[in-house]
Amino acid sequence: MIRFEREIETAGEALSLVSKELNELLRAALREDELLRILLGVQEMLRNAYEHGNLGIGAEDKERLLEGGDFERELSKRALQARQQGRTIKIALTCSDDEFTCVVRDDGAGIGDPGAAAGPSCPVSLRGRGLGIIRSSFDEVSWNDVGNEISVRKRIAPKA
Repeated sequence: MIRFEREIETAGEALSLVSKELNELLRAALREDELLRILLGVQEMLRNAYEHGNLGIGAEDKERLLEGGDFERELSKRALQARQQGRTIKIALTCSDDEFTCVVRDDGAGIGDPGAAAGPSCPVSLRGRGLGIIRSSFDEVSWNDVGNEISVRKRIAPKA
């Protein structure tokens, strides 16, 4: 059984380091196809917690900032503010022979109604892709009542 828990500072670099650590940790336990799907989903969960949770960038704001070329500058500005406020992202996961579970929690205000954000209605939309990736990566996806904690579960096949 693999267990992993971290409290991550609100910085894009910290998310990258955790993703690399997870890749190394899970590689021995998962088949390649499952590893890639799970890592993609977890990375999206962390990215959403970072951008939408701790930095408070809404979907409409993100779309506007991307279209205007100001997204990276806004991320940097808000990340500094979030670190000064002590905002962190917490991740806890377990991986057994037949199941992967993960919980990610941020210090943001919450997603509101995650069911309403079902994914992009247009294939070229910049909005809603993250939740679609998460939902397609796992068998079960749920949020706490506030909407700042996401839990996922995936049944996995034993590695040959």
